[in-house]
Amino acid sequence: MKQLRAQIRRDTLTTACVAVKLSNHMTLSSSVTQGLLLLLANLLPIRQARPTSNLHALQIIERLLPAGEPQEPLVLFPKERQITHWYYHIYFTSTPDDNRNLHPVLKEIFGKRCPQGEVVIVKNGEKFTPDSPEFDVDCEDLGRTLWWYIKSGRDPVEEASERRLIHYIQHL
Repeated sequence: MKQLRAQIRRDTLTTACVAVKLSNHMTLSSSVTQGLLLLLANLLPIRQARPTSNLHALQIIERLLPAGEPQEPLVLFPKERQITHWYYHIYFTSTPDDNRNLHPVLKEIFGKRCPQGEVVIVKNGEKFTPDSPEFDVDCEDLGRTLWWYIKSGRDPVEEASERRLIHYIQHL
């Protein structure tokens, strides 16, 4: 057992988390502590070698998504309001007669604009290079960001617009 735990720790340290899969088969708790812990427990890190190109990164995402037509990804900036140069992309699919449940976490954040079914979340942003450690996903940071949007009631579309404007002004 000790050897297995040590191997898992080594794998975690040596293999990048290139994406996170978030199932739609979960319920949220209104308790601050329990809700965050439940959310964190449902983030499935995808650990593998970093992609070598943008095409390779998209192929990884496509392989992780459920069956259906890929849709334009949703954008979610991190909870740290000073960060304007990167964001999370939330990938999902749809089908013509989609009877999957609305995603419970994203419904709380995006309301009626939320996807159905499982989603895949990656980091993206200015000067994105798929093989850069800067774009590895930290599950705890992602979980805290999702929880921040749920509890703060911030509109993610407004937040994205504000951050993009701030980023633009900073680079004039």
